[in-house]
Amino acid sequence: MLRPGDEIAVELRTPTTRRLDVAFDRTRQINRLRPQLLEILPALERSPDLLNKGSVKLLTGYRTPAAIRRAGAKWIETWLKNRKIRGATALAKTAVQAAQAQMTALPGEKPAAAGRTAWCPSE
Repeated sequence: MLRPGDEIAVELRTPTTRRLDVAFDRTRQINRLRPQLLEILPALERSPDLLNKGSVKLLTGYRTPAAIRRAGAKWIETWLKNRKIRGATALAKTAVQAAQAQMTALPGEKPAAAGRTAWCPSE
């Protein structure tokens, strides 16, 4: 039986606390991403794969529907595979389909896209 202050209990507390911090950070990241998706690309937000690492990585490089359309599925797929994202092909297709379904630029798109984005062939 473990008691507070036991050597093993103290040693286990550090990795357990670290794991909780990582899980909380991931939840905060997803919670910040959802409102941006709702404003910029609602069709991708409805995707069931939103919670995976690939969707988050995709949106760090391609922040607007126009950027996703310009890059195309093959380019995005390669970009994701180079970053070791599983399911890159399906995610790239889903993102491009969502971007093609939304041809209107929404308010707030430009500020959301500000900053560094992934290079794509037409830029």
